[in-house]
Amino acid sequence: MKFPAAFQPQTDGQTKVVNRSLGELLRCVVGEKQGAWDLILPLIEFIYNNAVNRSTGKSPFEVVLGYSPPTSADLIPLPPDAHVS
Repeated sequence: MKFPAAFQPQTDGQTKVVNRSLGELLRCVVGEKQGAWDLILPLIEFIYNNAVNRSTGKSPFEVVLGYSPPTSADLIPLPPDAHVS
């Protein structure tokens, strides 16, 4: 197996696919606020790492950590009389 050199990502097809996907996602989310792309980057990272991959059926987050990341809905406090099953 040939591993790509650090400064030659074109030798790795998967790297090209990931870079293209991230570029498209960044363009979609940034839209007209192109001067603030660096502030939106953490959101892009979260979106990408939480997206389910067709071949694995899991998100990168789940593959690495073994569980799905918490969402904002998980942070909403439940009423005191709520029963969680």
